[in-house]
Amino acid sequence: MVQRVAQARPRPPAAGTFGAGRCGAAHPGPRIGAGSSRGRNEPVSGPLPWDVPGSVYLSRRPWMTLRRDRVRLPGGAVIEDFCVLEYPAWVNVLAVAPDDRAVLVRQYLHPVGRVDFELPGGVADPADPSPEAAARRELLEETGYGGGAWRPRGVTFPNSGTHTNLVYSFLAEGVELVAPPAPEPTEQIEVVPTAVADPPV
Repeated sequence: MVQRVAQARPRPPAAGTFGAGRCGAAHPGPRIGAGSSRGRNEPVSGPLPWDVPGSVYLSRRPWMTLRRDRVRLPGGAVIEDFCVLEYPAWVNVLAVAPDDRAVLVRQYLHPVGRVDFELPGGVADPADPSPEAAARRELLEETGYGGGAWRPRGVTFPNSGTHTNLVYSFLAEGVELVAPPAPEPTEQIEVVPTAVADPPV
């Protein structure tokens, strides 16, 4: 079902950078978060926000929402169909055990069509009180490891050309196996403790 976004106050595009537009085709410039403290009569320099005359939701799902924006660039050019993927926040963690082995997971990654290694992580749930709590939950569910000393290691846009969400990354040192893994029914995960000095290729 296609749902139109209310047009009384055009929705600004998500923050972004050079990347894909037109639902995957190249677009002519950087995508910058809306909002500016400059006055209308002040000289401006550097990138400026884009206007969004209209938006339409093409799909709404629990894990992903697809929005199509009509955007007007500061120079006047118009992109009729700039597609934006709205996702919840993501988390991941580099978890290191006392024997200096990193706790990795190995599973089938359907979008890329292969089995490969990943850091434990996933989607932050609304019930998670913080990104760190979400990362601790994901680590425990996927690997059975917990505890340790945790430090945040950065907050980034995973793909700011098309995605709206942030990914929160953590380093957890001294984690230990505290419970059997409890992955989702749709997940088939192999837990692979790996020497930090010899990561998988």
